[in-house]
Amino acid sequence: ARPPSSIYLARKFAKRHKPLVAAATVALLGCAGGVGGVIWQGRVAARERDRATAALDRANAVTQFLQAMLQSADPGAEQGRNARVADVLPAASQRVEIEMRDNPGVQGSLWETIGSTYYGLGMYAEAEAEFRHAHAAYTKHESKHSRDALRMLHNIAVTLRHQGELAASAALLGEAAELRATWLGEEDPDTLRSLENLATVLRRQGRLKESVALFRRVLSSQERHAELSGTDTLDTRNNLALALRDLGELDEALAILRHTLDRKRAVYGAIKPDHPEILTTRHNIGRVLADLERLDEADSELLPALAARERELGPNHAATLTTRLAVADVLRRRGDEASLAEATRILTQLLDSLTERGIDHDALGQSVRACLAACYNATSRFAEAEVEATKASEDAALMLGRENWITADLQRELANALVGLGRVTEADALLSPSLAVLEKQLGPAHWRTAAAADLLARSRSASSRSAPSEPDP
Repeated sequence: ARPPSSIYLARKFAKRHKPLVAAATVALLGCAGGVGGVIWQGRVAARERDRATAALDRANAVTQFLQAMLQSADPGAEQGRNARVADVLPAASQRVEIEMRDNPGVQGSLWETIGSTYYGLGMYAEAEAEFRHAHAAYTKHESKHSRDALRMLHNIAVTLRHQGELAASAALLGEAAELRATWLGEEDPDTLRSLENLATVLRRQGRLKESVALFRRVLSSQERHAELSGTDTLDTRNNLALALRDLGELDEALAILRHTLDRKRAVYGAIKPDHPEILTTRHNIGRVLADLERLDEADSELLPALAARERELGPNHAATLTTRLAVADVLRRRGDEASLAEATRILTQLLDSLTERGIDHDALGQSVRACLAACYNATSRFAEAEVEATKASEDAALMLGRENWITADLQRELANALVGLGRVTEADALLSPSLAVLEKQLGPAHWRTAAAADLLARSRSASSRSAPSEPDP
Protein backbone atom coordinates (compact mmCIF):
# COMPACT_ATOMS: atom_id res chain seq x y z
CA ALA A 1 0.00 0.00 0.00
CA ARG A 2 1.17 3.43 -0.82
CA PRO A 3 1.04 6.32 1.67
CA PRO A 4 -2.14 8.45 1.75
CA SER A 5 -2.16 11.32 -0.74
CA SER A 6 -2.36 14.98 0.24
CA ILE A 7 -5.83 15.19 -1.25
CA TYR A 8 -7.01 12.19 0.80
CA LEU A 9 -5.61 13.67 4.04
CA ALA A 10 -7.17 17.03 3.30
CA ARG A 11 -10.59 15.50 2.68
CA LYS A 12 -10.32 13.49 5.93
CA PHE A 13 -9.34 16.60 7.89
CA ALA A 14 -12.21 18.53 6.41
CA LYS A 15 -14.77 15.93 7.42
CA ARG A 16 -13.53 15.91 11.02
CA HIS A 17 -13.31 19.74 11.36
CA LYS A 18 -16.15 21.11 9.23
CA PRO A 19 -16.77 24.34 11.28
CA LEU A 20 -13.11 25.26 11.28
CA VAL A 21 -12.69 24.59 7.56
CA ALA A 22 -15.83 26.60 6.75
CA ALA A 23 -14.54 29.59 8.67
CA ALA A 24 -11.16 29.33 7.04
CA THR A 25 -12.79 29.15 3.61
CA VAL A 26 -14.81 32.32 4.26
CA ALA A 27 -11.68 34.08 5.46
CA LEU A 28 -9.75 32.92 2.41
CA LEU A 29 -12.47 34.09 0.04
CA GLY A 30 -12.60 37.39 1.85
CA CYS A 31 -8.87 37.77 1.38
CA ALA A 32 -9.16 36.87 -2.26
CA GLY A 33 -11.99 39.38 -2.72
CA GLY A 34 -9.98 41.99 -0.88
CA VAL A 35 -6.98 41.38 -3.08
CA GLY A 36 -9.22 41.58 -6.14
CA GLY A 37 -10.74 44.81 -4.87
CA VAL A 38 -7.31 46.26 -4.22
CA ILE A 39 -6.24 45.31 -7.74
CA TRP A 40 -9.41 46.86 -9.23
CA GLN A 41 -9.05 50.01 -7.13
CA GLY A 42 -5.44 50.19 -8.16
CA ARG A 43 -6.41 50.07 -11.81
CA VAL A 44 -9.01 52.82 -11.31
CA ALA A 45 -6.48 54.91 -9.41
CA ALA A 46 -3.94 54.36 -12.18
CA ARG A 47 -6.46 55.50 -14.79
CA GLU A 48 -7.35 58.57 -12.75
CA ARG A 49 -3.64 59.27 -12.20
CA ASP A 50 -3.00 58.97 -15.92
CA ARG A 51 -5.92 61.31 -16.69
CA ALA A 52 -4.70 63.83 -14.12
CA THR A 53 -1.17 63.64 -15.48
CA ALA A 54 -2.43 64.11 -19.04
CA ALA A 55 -4.59 67.05 -17.96
CA LEU A 56 -1.63 68.62 -16.14
CA ASP A 57 0.63 68.12 -19.15
CA ARG A 58 -2.04 69.65 -21.38
CA ALA A 59 -2.47 72.61 -19.04
CA ASN A 60 1.29 73.19 -18.90
CA ALA A 61 1.57 73.02 -22.68
CA VAL A 62 -1.31 75.47 -23.07
CA THR A 63 0.21 77.88 -20.52
CA GLN A 64 3.62 77.81 -22.18
CA PHE A 65 2.12 78.38 -25.61
CA LEU A 66 -0.05 81.28 -24.46
CA GLN A 67 2.90 82.92 -22.71
CA ALA A 68 4.88 82.72 -25.94
CA MET A 69 1.90 84.09 -27.88
CA LEU A 70 1.39 87.05 -25.56
CA GLN A 71 5.10 87.91 -25.62
CA SER A 72 4.61 88.86 -29.26
CA ALA A 73 2.46 91.75 -28.06
CA ASP A 74 5.14 93.04 -25.65
CA PRO A 75 6.53 96.53 -26.23
CA GLY A 76 9.92 95.11 -27.13
CA ALA A 77 8.50 92.84 -29.79
CA GLU A 78 8.24 93.69 -33.47
CA GLN A 79 4.60 94.83 -33.33
CA GLY A 80 5.36 97.35 -30.61
CA ARG A 81 3.42 98.88 -27.74
CA ASN A 82 0.18 99.31 -29.68
CA ALA A 83 -0.15 95.64 -30.58
CA ARG A 84 -3.51 94.16 -29.53
CA VAL A 85 -4.26 90.60 -28.52
CA ALA A 86 -6.49 90.33 -31.61
CA ASP A 87 -3.46 91.09 -33.78
CA VAL A 88 -1.52 88.02 -32.61
CA LEU A 89 -4.39 85.52 -32.65
CA PRO A 90 -4.30 84.57 -36.38
CA ALA A 91 -0.60 83.68 -36.22
CA ALA A 92 -1.16 81.85 -32.93
CA SER A 93 -3.87 79.69 -34.53
CA GLN A 94 -1.50 78.75 -37.37
CA ARG A 95 1.20 77.84 -34.87
CA VAL A 96 -1.23 75.58 -33.03
CA GLU A 97 -1.92 73.68 -36.23
CA ILE A 98 1.79 73.20 -37.00
CA GLU A 99 3.44 72.83 -33.60
CA MET A 100 0.73 70.78 -31.87
CA ARG A 101 -0.13 68.52 -34.79
CA ASP A 102 0.85 65.39 -32.82
CA ASN A 103 -1.06 66.39 -29.69
CA PRO A 104 -4.75 66.91 -30.56
CA GLY A 105 -5.74 67.31 -26.90
CA VAL A 106 -3.49 70.35 -26.50
CA GLN A 107 -4.51 71.53 -29.96
CA GLY A 108 -8.17 71.50 -28.95
CA SER A 109 -7.50 73.38 -25.71
CA LEU A 110 -5.50 76.08 -27.49
CA TRP A 111 -7.98 76.55 -30.32
CA GLU A 112 -10.77 76.73 -27.74
CA THR A 113 -8.85 79.41 -25.83
CA ILE A 114 -8.24 81.43 -28.99
CA GLY A 115 -11.91 81.06 -29.97
CA SER A 116 -13.03 82.23 -26.53
CA THR A 117 -10.74 85.26 -26.85
CA TYR A 118 -12.26 86.15 -30.22
CA TYR A 119 -15.73 85.66 -28.71
CA GLY A 120 -14.93 88.03 -25.86
CA LEU A 121 -13.81 90.61 -28.41
CA GLY A 122 -17.10 90.28 -30.30
CA MET A 123 -15.35 88.73 -33.34
CA TYR A 124 -17.86 85.94 -33.79
CA ALA A 125 -16.94 84.66 -37.26
CA GLU A 126 -13.33 84.23 -36.13
CA ALA A 127 -14.49 82.56 -32.91
CA GLU A 128 -16.62 80.13 -34.89
CA ALA A 129 -13.64 79.07 -37.04
CA GLU A 130 -11.48 78.39 -33.96
CA PHE A 131 -14.25 76.44 -32.22
CA ARG A 132 -14.65 74.28 -35.32
CA HIS A 133 -10.90 73.53 -35.26
CA ALA A 134 -11.18 72.67 -31.57
CA HIS A 135 -14.17 70.39 -32.19
CA ALA A 136 -12.22 68.42 -34.79
CA ALA A 137 -9.21 68.13 -32.48
CA TYR A 138 -11.25 66.99 -29.46
CA THR A 139 -13.10 64.49 -31.63
CA LYS A 140 -9.78 63.05 -32.81
CA HIS A 141 -8.32 63.02 -29.29
CA GLU A 142 -11.36 61.60 -27.48
CA SER A 143 -14.61 61.09 -29.40
CA LYS A 144 -17.35 63.17 -30.95
CA HIS A 145 -19.47 62.45 -27.88
CA SER A 146 -16.90 63.60 -25.31
CA ARG A 147 -17.76 66.51 -23.06
CA ASP A 148 -15.09 68.66 -24.73
CA ALA A 149 -16.30 67.95 -28.27
CA LEU A 150 -19.94 68.59 -27.33
CA ARG A 151 -18.94 71.85 -25.67
CA MET A 152 -17.45 73.00 -28.96
CA LEU A 153 -20.62 72.03 -30.82
CA HIS A 154 -22.52 74.23 -28.38
CA ASN A 155 -20.03 77.10 -28.77
CA ILE A 156 -20.26 76.99 -32.57
CA ALA A 157 -24.05 77.28 -32.31
CA VAL A 158 -23.78 80.31 -30.01
CA THR A 159 -21.43 82.11 -32.41
CA LEU A 160 -23.90 81.43 -35.22
CA ARG A 161 -26.62 83.11 -33.17
CA HIS A 162 -24.49 86.20 -32.75
CA GLN A 163 -23.93 86.26 -36.52
CA GLY A 164 -27.67 86.18 -37.18
CA GLU A 165 -27.70 82.58 -38.44
CA LEU A 166 -30.69 81.76 -36.26
CA ALA A 167 -32.01 78.68 -38.07
CA ALA A 168 -28.56 77.07 -38.17
CA SER A 169 -27.97 78.02 -34.53
CA ALA A 170 -31.29 76.53 -33.39
CA ALA A 171 -30.63 73.27 -35.26
CA LEU A 172 -27.13 72.91 -33.83
CA LEU A 173 -28.21 73.77 -30.29
CA GLY A 174 -30.99 71.21 -30.54
CA GLU A 175 -28.43 68.62 -31.66
CA ALA A 176 -26.02 69.58 -28.87
CA ALA A 177 -28.78 69.41 -26.25
CA GLU A 178 -29.91 65.99 -27.47
CA LEU A 179 -26.37 64.57 -27.54
CA ARG A 180 -25.56 66.02 -24.14
CA ALA A 181 -28.76 64.54 -22.69
CA THR A 182 -27.83 61.12 -24.11
CA TRP A 183 -24.16 61.08 -23.12
CA LEU A 184 -24.06 63.34 -20.07
CA GLY A 185 -27.60 63.21 -18.67
CA GLU A 186 -30.82 65.14 -19.14
CA GLU A 187 -30.14 67.46 -16.20
CA ASP A 188 -26.40 67.76 -16.58
CA PRO A 189 -25.39 71.47 -16.39
CA ASP A 190 -24.07 71.34 -19.96
CA THR A 191 -27.35 69.90 -21.27
CA LEU A 192 -29.33 72.63 -19.54
CA ARG A 193 -26.94 75.26 -20.90
CA SER A 194 -27.67 74.15 -24.47
CA LEU A 195 -31.41 74.19 -23.80
CA GLU A 196 -31.18 77.68 -22.33
CA ASN A 197 -29.32 78.97 -25.37
CA LEU A 198 -31.89 77.29 -27.62
CA ALA A 199 -34.59 79.19 -25.74
CA THR A 200 -32.67 82.41 -26.45
CA VAL A 201 -32.64 81.63 -30.17
CA LEU A 202 -36.37 80.83 -30.11
CA ARG A 203 -36.95 84.22 -28.53
CA ARG A 204 -34.99 85.92 -31.29
CA GLN A 205 -36.98 83.97 -33.89
CA GLY A 206 -40.20 85.36 -32.46
CA ARG A 207 -41.28 82.04 -30.98
CA LEU A 208 -41.83 83.72 -27.63
CA LYS A 209 -44.23 81.30 -25.97
CA GLU A 210 -41.95 78.36 -26.79
CA SER A 211 -39.01 80.35 -25.51
CA VAL A 212 -40.68 81.19 -22.18
CA ALA A 213 -41.77 77.57 -21.69
CA LEU A 214 -38.24 76.29 -22.31
CA PHE A 215 -36.67 78.88 -19.99
CA ARG A 216 -39.11 77.84 -17.24
CA ARG A 217 -38.26 74.17 -17.82
CA VAL A 218 -34.52 74.84 -17.54
CA LEU A 219 -34.98 76.98 -14.43
CA SER A 220 -37.07 74.26 -12.79
CA SER A 221 -34.33 71.68 -13.44
CA GLN A 222 -31.64 74.00 -12.10
CA GLU A 223 -33.56 74.69 -8.91
CA ARG A 224 -33.95 70.95 -8.22
CA HIS A 225 -30.18 70.61 -7.91
CA ALA A 226 -28.34 72.52 -5.22
CA GLU A 227 -25.14 72.60 -7.26
CA LEU A 228 -26.96 74.36 -10.11
CA SER A 229 -28.97 76.84 -8.06
CA GLY A 230 -26.22 79.50 -7.97
CA THR A 231 -25.01 81.57 -10.90
CA ASP A 232 -26.62 79.23 -13.46
CA THR A 233 -30.11 80.22 -12.35
CA LEU A 234 -29.21 83.92 -12.47
CA ASP A 235 -28.55 83.76 -16.20
CA THR A 236 -31.72 81.76 -16.80
CA ARG A 237 -33.85 84.17 -14.76
CA ASN A 238 -32.40 87.12 -16.64
CA ASN A 239 -33.16 85.56 -20.03
CA LEU A 240 -36.63 84.47 -18.96
CA ALA A 241 -37.35 88.06 -17.96
CA LEU A 242 -36.25 89.30 -21.39
CA ALA A 243 -38.61 86.88 -23.13
CA LEU A 244 -41.45 87.96 -20.82
CA ARG A 245 -40.67 91.59 -21.66
CA ASP A 246 -41.00 90.79 -25.35
CA LEU A 247 -44.37 89.20 -24.63
CA GLY A 248 -45.48 92.32 -22.79
CA GLU A 249 -45.52 90.61 -19.36
CA LEU A 250 -43.70 93.61 -17.91
CA ASP A 251 -44.62 93.30 -14.22
CA GLU A 252 -43.42 89.70 -13.98
CA ALA A 253 -40.29 90.55 -15.96
CA LEU A 254 -39.49 93.43 -13.60
CA ALA A 255 -40.03 91.31 -10.49
CA ILE A 256 -37.71 88.57 -11.80
CA LEU A 257 -35.02 91.09 -12.75
CA ARG A 258 -35.12 92.86 -9.37
CA HIS A 259 -34.75 89.51 -7.60
CA THR A 260 -31.91 88.60 -9.96
CA LEU A 261 -30.16 91.92 -9.27
CA ASP A 262 -30.29 91.30 -5.51
CA ARG A 263 -28.80 87.83 -6.01
CA LYS A 264 -26.09 89.11 -8.37
CA ARG A 265 -25.09 91.83 -5.91
CA ALA A 266 -24.73 89.16 -3.23
CA VAL A 267 -22.61 86.97 -5.52
CA TYR A 268 -20.58 89.52 -7.48
CA GLY A 269 -20.84 92.72 -5.44
CA ALA A 270 -17.99 91.79 -3.11
CA ILE A 271 -15.77 91.21 -6.14
CA LYS A 272 -16.74 94.46 -7.85
CA PRO A 273 -19.73 96.74 -7.25
CA ASP A 274 -19.90 97.44 -10.99
CA HIS A 275 -19.38 93.84 -12.05
CA PRO A 276 -20.49 93.26 -15.68
CA GLU A 277 -23.19 90.83 -14.51
CA ILE A 278 -24.66 93.48 -12.22
CA LEU A 279 -24.56 96.09 -14.98
CA THR A 280 -26.31 93.75 -17.43
CA THR A 281 -29.25 93.31 -15.08
CA ARG A 282 -29.44 97.02 -14.29
CA HIS A 283 -29.57 97.68 -18.04
CA ASN A 284 -32.41 95.18 -18.46
CA ILE A 285 -34.35 96.66 -15.53
CA GLY A 286 -34.02 100.07 -17.15
CA ARG A 287 -35.44 98.78 -20.43
CA VAL A 288 -38.48 97.27 -18.70
CA LEU A 289 -39.08 100.46 -16.70
CA ALA A 290 -38.96 102.42 -19.97
CA ASP A 291 -41.60 100.12 -21.46
CA LEU A 292 -43.71 100.83 -18.38
CA GLU A 293 -43.20 104.58 -19.06
CA ARG A 294 -41.52 104.96 -15.65
CA LEU A 295 -38.83 107.05 -17.31
CA ASP A 296 -37.14 108.65 -14.28
CA GLU A 297 -36.74 105.22 -12.69
CA ALA A 298 -35.39 103.89 -15.99
CA ASP A 299 -32.74 106.63 -16.06
CA SER A 300 -31.77 105.82 -12.46
CA GLU A 301 -30.69 102.37 -13.69
CA LEU A 302 -29.46 103.14 -17.20
CA LEU A 303 -27.33 106.24 -16.61
CA PRO A 304 -25.11 104.67 -13.88
CA ALA A 305 -24.85 101.47 -15.95
CA LEU A 306 -23.75 103.50 -18.99
CA ALA A 307 -21.12 105.42 -17.00
CA ALA A 308 -19.74 102.20 -15.52
CA ARG A 309 -19.67 100.42 -18.88
CA GLU A 310 -17.89 103.34 -20.52
CA ARG A 311 -15.33 103.31 -17.73
CA GLU A 312 -14.85 99.54 -17.48
CA LEU A 313 -15.40 98.35 -21.07
CA GLY A 314 -14.69 101.43 -23.17
CA PRO A 315 -16.99 103.63 -25.25
CA ASN A 316 -17.15 101.32 -28.26
CA HIS A 317 -17.83 98.00 -26.56
CA ALA A 318 -21.07 96.34 -27.69
CA ALA A 319 -22.51 96.41 -24.16
CA THR A 320 -21.73 100.14 -23.83
CA LEU A 321 -23.37 100.90 -27.17
CA THR A 322 -26.46 98.93 -26.21
CA THR A 323 -26.91 100.91 -23.00
CA ARG A 324 -26.30 104.19 -24.86
CA LEU A 325 -29.13 103.21 -27.20
CA ALA A 326 -31.38 102.52 -24.20
CA VAL A 327 -30.60 105.97 -22.75
CA ALA A 328 -31.47 107.57 -26.11
CA ASP A 329 -34.72 105.61 -26.23
CA VAL A 330 -35.76 107.03 -22.84
CA LEU A 331 -35.08 110.53 -24.17
CA ARG A 332 -37.21 109.75 -27.24
CA ARG A 333 -40.06 108.53 -25.05
CA ARG A 334 -40.04 111.82 -23.10
CA GLY A 335 -41.17 113.48 -26.32
CA ASP A 336 -40.23 117.10 -25.61
CA GLU A 337 -38.20 119.03 -28.16
CA ALA A 338 -34.94 119.10 -26.18
CA SER A 339 -35.09 115.39 -25.33
CA LEU A 340 -35.80 114.44 -28.94
CA ALA A 341 -32.90 116.57 -30.14
CA GLU A 342 -30.51 114.94 -27.67
CA ALA A 343 -31.77 111.47 -28.56
CA THR A 344 -31.25 112.20 -32.24
CA ARG A 345 -27.70 113.40 -31.57
CA ILE A 346 -26.80 110.26 -29.59
CA LEU A 347 -28.36 107.93 -32.14
CA THR A 348 -26.68 109.63 -35.09
CA GLN A 349 -23.29 109.26 -33.42
CA LEU A 350 -24.07 105.65 -32.62
CA LEU A 351 -25.04 104.89 -36.19
CA ASP A 352 -21.93 106.61 -37.55
CA SER A 353 -19.76 104.48 -35.26
CA LEU A 354 -21.48 101.26 -36.29
CA THR A 355 -21.31 102.18 -39.98
CA GLU A 356 -17.61 102.97 -39.71
CA ARG A 357 -17.02 99.50 -38.25
CA GLY A 358 -19.24 97.82 -40.83
CA ILE A 359 -21.70 96.43 -38.27
CA ASP A 360 -24.67 98.74 -38.84
CA HIS A 361 -26.79 95.95 -40.37
CA ASP A 362 -26.84 93.62 -37.36
CA ALA A 363 -29.42 93.56 -34.55
CA LEU A 364 -27.94 96.58 -32.76
CA GLY A 365 -27.80 98.56 -35.99
CA GLN A 366 -31.43 97.74 -36.71
CA SER A 367 -32.47 98.94 -33.26
CA VAL A 368 -30.50 102.18 -33.60
CA ARG A 369 -32.04 102.92 -37.01
CA ALA A 370 -35.54 102.15 -35.72
CA CYS A 371 -35.14 104.45 -32.72
CA LEU A 372 -33.70 107.19 -34.94
CA ALA A 373 -36.62 106.78 -37.37
CA ALA A 374 -39.02 107.17 -34.43
CA CYS A 375 -37.28 110.42 -33.44
CA TYR A 376 -37.57 111.68 -37.01
CA ASN A 377 -41.25 110.75 -37.14
CA ALA A 378 -41.86 112.57 -33.85
CA THR A 379 -40.31 115.74 -35.31
CA SER A 380 -42.06 115.44 -38.70
CA ARG A 381 -38.83 114.61 -40.55
CA PHE A 382 -40.68 111.88 -42.41
CA ALA A 383 -38.37 111.50 -45.41
CA GLU A 384 -35.37 110.85 -43.11
CA ALA A 385 -37.50 108.48 -41.04
CA GLU A 386 -38.41 106.54 -44.18
CA VAL A 387 -34.72 106.06 -45.09
CA GLU A 388 -33.72 104.68 -41.68
CA ALA A 389 -36.85 102.58 -41.13
CA THR A 390 -36.52 101.05 -44.62
CA LYS A 391 -32.93 99.98 -43.97
CA ALA A 392 -33.79 98.59 -40.53
CA SER A 393 -36.82 96.61 -41.73
CA GLU A 394 -34.99 95.21 -44.77
CA ASP A 395 -32.05 94.10 -42.63
CA ALA A 396 -34.40 92.46 -40.13
CA ALA A 397 -36.31 90.70 -42.91
CA LEU A 398 -33.06 89.25 -44.25
CA MET A 399 -31.95 88.12 -40.80
CA LEU A 400 -35.24 87.06 -39.22
CA GLY A 401 -37.78 86.78 -42.03
CA ARG A 402 -40.93 88.79 -42.58
CA GLU A 403 -43.00 86.54 -40.30
CA ASN A 404 -41.13 87.78 -37.23
CA TRP A 405 -42.55 90.30 -34.77
CA ILE A 406 -39.34 92.35 -34.77
CA THR A 407 -39.53 92.80 -38.55
CA ALA A 408 -43.24 93.58 -38.30
CA ASP A 409 -42.63 96.22 -35.63
CA LEU A 410 -39.93 97.87 -37.73
CA GLN A 411 -42.36 97.96 -40.66
CA ARG A 412 -44.81 99.74 -38.37
CA GLU A 413 -42.25 102.54 -37.94
CA LEU A 414 -41.76 102.67 -41.70
CA ALA A 415 -45.52 102.85 -42.23
CA ASN A 416 -45.67 105.72 -39.75
CA ALA A 417 -43.24 107.67 -41.96
CA LEU A 418 -45.26 106.83 -45.07
CA VAL A 419 -48.46 108.10 -43.44
CA GLY A 420 -46.63 111.32 -42.60
CA LEU A 421 -45.59 111.62 -46.25
CA GLY A 422 -49.19 111.10 -47.37
CA ARG A 423 -48.47 107.71 -48.99
CA VAL A 424 -51.26 105.97 -47.14
CA THR A 425 -51.81 103.22 -49.71
CA GLU A 426 -48.21 102.04 -49.25
CA ALA A 427 -48.58 102.33 -45.50
CA ASP A 428 -51.74 100.22 -45.53
CA ALA A 429 -50.03 97.53 -47.63
CA LEU A 430 -47.26 97.30 -45.01
CA LEU A 431 -49.43 97.49 -41.92
CA SER A 432 -52.02 94.82 -42.71
CA PRO A 433 -49.59 91.84 -42.79
CA SER A 434 -47.46 93.36 -40.01
CA LEU A 435 -50.47 93.62 -37.72
CA ALA A 436 -51.33 89.97 -38.38
CA VAL A 437 -47.81 88.91 -37.34
CA LEU A 438 -47.89 91.06 -34.19
CA GLU A 439 -51.30 89.70 -33.17
CA LYS A 440 -50.11 86.13 -33.66
CA GLN A 441 -46.76 86.38 -31.88
CA LEU A 442 -47.35 89.09 -29.25
CA GLY A 443 -51.11 88.97 -28.85
CA PRO A 444 -53.79 91.63 -29.50
CA ALA A 445 -53.32 93.29 -26.09
CA HIS A 446 -49.59 93.94 -26.53
CA TRP A 447 -48.71 97.64 -26.78
CA ARG A 448 -46.83 97.11 -30.05
CA THR A 449 -49.86 95.39 -31.56
CA ALA A 450 -52.14 98.15 -30.30
CA ALA A 451 -49.86 100.80 -31.81
CA ALA A 452 -49.94 99.06 -35.20
CA ALA A 453 -53.72 98.70 -35.08
CA ASP A 454 -54.11 102.40 -34.20
CA LEU A 455 -51.78 103.43 -37.03
CA LEU A 456 -53.65 101.23 -39.51
CA ALA A 457 -56.95 102.82 -38.47
CA ARG A 458 -55.47 106.32 -38.93
CA SER A 459 -54.02 105.32 -42.30
CA ARG A 460 -57.34 104.03 -43.55
CA SER A 461 -59.13 107.11 -42.24
CA ALA A 462 -56.68 109.35 -44.10
CA SER A 463 -57.10 107.22 -47.20
CA SER A 464 -60.89 107.56 -47.13
CA ARG A 465 -60.66 111.33 -46.68
CA SER A 466 -58.28 111.69 -49.60
CA ALA A 467 -60.30 109.47 -51.96
CA PRO A 468 -62.26 111.50 -54.59
CA SER A 469 -65.98 111.52 -53.98
CA GLU A 470 -68.21 109.93 -56.59
CA PRO A 471 -70.50 112.31 -58.52
CA ASP A 472 -74.17 112.23 -57.74
CA PRO A 473 -76.21 110.17 -60.19
